[in-house]
Amino acid sequence: MLCRVARRPDWAFVRTICPFFLYDGLLVFTLALALPPTPILTLVFALSLALDVLDTDLDLQAEYGARFVKSGRWVLLAGVATGYALSLVRRPDPLVIDILTAALAGFMIFHTFNGQFPVARNKKFPAFVVGLLTFWGLHVLLGAVD
Repeated sequence: MLCRVARRPDWAFVRTICPFFLYDGLLVFTLALALPPTPILTLVFALSLALDVLDTDLDLQAEYGARFVKSGRWVLLAGVATGYALSLVRRPDPLVIDILTAALAGFMIFHTFNGQFPVARNKKFPAFVVGLLTFWGLHVLLGAVD
């Protein structure tokens, strides 16, 4: 008698894919609220996001292989759909948008530096915080100028 054994979840995969689900959802949520003011800035912004998404996809596929291809991409797509649906339902306070944008920029910098500049694990989180605070400050300063 053949018996199918239930496969336990790969917690490393779950711990990796969940932040990217949130990242993609928040990215689309904030992107759907306001695009840059000029077509060229919008194009540059879209290109940088596309390259970030492609980099993420290639990294996750290299790390998790068929598992990511089979289910991980669907999870990331669900994050995009969730973010878009939220943007249609609710417009948050501008301060919340600034904080989310700063967090996304910090995560993007963290992810890029993580892949490009391997360092000790305990030095990565401070880099994320520095990126978050830097972009938050720039966003607030540039918003104050407007």
